[in-house]
Amino acid sequence: MTSFEARRTPVHRGPAAWSAILPGQPAPQPLEGDATADVAVVGAGFAGLSAARRLLQLDPRARVVVLEAGRIAEGASGRNSGFMIDLPHDIASDDYTGHGSDAAMIGLNRQAIAFARQAVEEHAIPAAFFDPAGKVNGAASPAADRLNAAYARHLATLGEPSERLDAQAMAELTGSRHYLSGLFTPGTVMLQPAGYIRALAEGLRAAGVRIAETSPVLRLARQGAGWQLVTPHGRIAAGKVILANNGQIESFGFARGRLMHLFLYASMTADLGPEALRTLGGAPRWGSRPRTRWAPPCAGSTGRRAATASSRAPAPASSPAWRRARPRSAAPPPSTAASSPNVSRPSGPCGWSSAGRATSASAATAWP
Repeated sequence: MTSFEARRTPVHRGPAAWSAILPGQPAPQPLEGDATADVAVVGAGFAGLSAARRLLQLDPRARVVVLEAGRIAEGASGRNSGFMIDLPHDIASDDYTGHGSDAAMIGLNRQAIAFARQAVEEHAIPAAFFDPAGKVNGAASPAADRLNAAYARHLATLGEPSERLDAQAMAELTGSRHYLSGLFTPGTVMLQPAGYIRALAEGLRAAGVRIAETSPVLRLARQGAGWQLVTPHGRIAAGKVILANNGQIESFGFARGRLMHLFLYASMTADLGPEALRTLGGAPRWGSRPRTRWAPPCAGSTGRRAATASSRAPAPASSPAWRRARPRSAAPPPSTAASSPNVSRPSGPCGWSSAGRATSASAATAWP
């Protein structure tokens, strides 16, 4: 009989900040006893919940069970910088674009963003958790500015719009004089990732998906034409299985020695009041990626996400962030940018979007 034992289960040291700033969650509902499903999904992050939603689109009568080792949005889905980026952005390459078919990758990225936007509408996910604000590649040196210019020319060949921001526009956007310039592209969505995932899970539950938290899969075994999944307090008999548990698929023996687990380090402030925002200056919501040839392939990001600590947060304005900013007579020193509300400043390898990158690398593995 084919079976796979989990060598370890996920362990998180420290809080998931995006989730920690939200109100508390209801008590978890773990899997207890035996149950059956047409499809069992392992992992309730971006990949797992998206897979569950797609399964319901394909067959609204499908019995879908999602098994999550911890709590919703406490894993990688609550520990990333919250960018859904549409354009190629390999900052290790000479022209920022990388290799391969840019048009194909842009199409896939935008299909994913459209899928998420439909989920926002379908499940009434708060608009502040899904903000199509675009992003800025910040340039703090003449060399970085030249790289931005080269990237803009490449985007123009693809028919993609971009807008150069001078030092004054960047100061109005960020409240900092650190940047010489920036390159704005409109297609990126800024997420409150934990808020989005929590709301998506709530919507899927209402649609009939069973989501069992604190239910790590300890064993996966072939049982007749289907599979049996064993958790600490229950078992699922499923016709098909989708593993959407990121790098944890390696603990079951898949892709052993081929995956690298990525770590995210970030600092985030509490929500700041109106007086602090006036002192800091800049727009209430923006996201910037560094533009330098010497940055690692997944370098850190800086952003401000006002009004993201509550599901009752107001919807973001629709115009680009720097156009909403008020010019200031004096800018604060560069260090004050790190005191912006809900700033995420990841560092280290691939810190800016470890969840998205790792999920893409491991994908979602399914067995019929």
